[in-house]
Amino acid sequence: MHTVRDREGRPRLYCSGRTQGRECSQRSGLLAPYEQQLEAYLASFGVPDDVQQQVKSQYREAGGGASKEASHRRQVESRLSRIKELYGWGDLD
Repeated sequence: MHTVRDREGRPRLYCSGRTQGRECSQRSGLLAPYEQQLEAYLASFGVPDDVQQQVKSQYREAGGGASKEASHRRQVESRLSRIKELYGWGDLD
């Protein structure tokens, strides 16, 4: 899909193959109806409470609720590891 504005300035969807000069039988269409359909779908989308609780529980068990200090330590250790790797490759003195 490729988006281009029409003469009135409205965004339209085109087949990306057509814009690259290939054969395509699909017609272009205004983007607004597709956005409205997606918006309606997302508005109707919901996650049941029991599933939300399961996800939250699994997140906590996986360490998602770790302290800021532990998170910061992991970030620093990860940076150090990358620096050691660069040094080993000779990219850093």
